[in-house]
Amino acid sequence: MVRNRNVASVLSVKYAFKVCLLFLLLFGGGFSGLCAQTSVKAELQLEKMDQAPEYKGGEQQFVEFLQKEIHYPADARAYGVETQVTVHFIIDESGKVQNPEAKVDRLKLHKQHTEVDGYTGATQKQESERWWAQIRKEIGSQMEHEVLRALYKTRKWKPGKKDGKKVAVKAVLKVSFLYAENGKE
Repeated sequence: MVRNRNVASVLSVKYAFKVCLLFLLLFGGGFSGLCAQTSVKAELQLEKMDQAPEYKGGEQQFVEFLQKEIHYPADARAYGVETQVTVHFIIDESGKVQNPEAKVDRLKLHKQHTEVDGYTGATQKQESERWWAQIRKEIGSQMEHEVLRALYKTRKWKPGKKDGKKVAVKAVLKVSFLYAENGKE
């Protein structure tokens, strides 16, 4: 009888530990994530053709798919980053996305690195600037990667036509990563 009580108390302690761990995982990143809203907006521009390429479901379906598929990187959210990623690509004669090249615009930061990770700055200004440039480069790369990942997951397009023949068409995709503190725009 004593042994069963010990087993029950050990199980209840394990259960309480799991509940605490789950709480920390959900809310451990601080409450700043709960006070911020992030969103992704996409816009597509296609080269003029006799018949433009068509995405199954239409261009609006393509944009909605990207907006659902692209995830705001955690590091970017932590620093309150806003930017636009521009991707130049080709929709070839078979309707596949080819040769995407992504470029991130200048990052706009809503939080300083001292607010996020307690970094108080280097004793030398150059070291601090070099560190901060590396952080910006990494966050920009994450955002480019996220847009390219989503673009490669899209369906095949119905190819564009010129003079009745299927042709490759140049396309430009602009994806905006937007950040706002609750109550602020």
